[in-house]
Amino acid sequence: MKSDNNIKIGMSSLNWILSIFGIVFFLCLIVLPPLFRNLYPKKENLDEKKQIVTEYLTCSINNNATDNYVENNTYKFTYKEDKLYEYTYVSTRTYSSISLFDQDKLDLSKLTTAYSLSNGTTFTASPNETNMTITIRSSYNLNNFKNTNVIIPGSTDKVEVKSSYNKDEKVSNIKVNLQASGYDCK
Repeated sequence: MKSDNNIKIGMSSLNWILSIFGIVFFLCLIVLPPLFRNLYPKKENLDEKKQIVTEYLTCSINNNATDNYVENNTYKFTYKEDKLYEYTYVSTRTYSSISLFDQDKLDLSKLTTAYSLSNGTTFTASPNETNMTITIRSSYNLNNFKNTNVIIPGSTDKVEVKSSYNKDEKVSNIKVNLQASGYDCK
């Protein structure tokens, strides 16, 4: 539109095109970044991922008396996300009778042989003649261990090698059960 003095009023078609292009450009700056963030999520660093941490629980009971000996027991559980995958049991027995001490030494040596024939477990029995004590240590890697019956070479004795706990068993339940039996767990 032109006025009487030849002055243009309004926008030319080039101005309209540039204005529309500018509006579209600014809208793209606002709308596209969130869209691309959803389409191409950034790579997570290892630090940002939830780390699965190996945890430990130790439960002990002391002066657990039986007819034959006084026993101190300790369990050490290794687990991730409350799922058990390994544990060690240590028992120290103090005997009052030499004959019972000698008999258990013999029986435990058979167990040492039986456990050595089984996968996923180790077993040691260490007698101390001076104190009449035997320290028994059995470790179970539940990823590899399966309950088995083993015949000891040179004998007809069959020994069952078994675990008290299962792979992926909830450690929180184990803790509650041991505490109910008088164990102190940390």
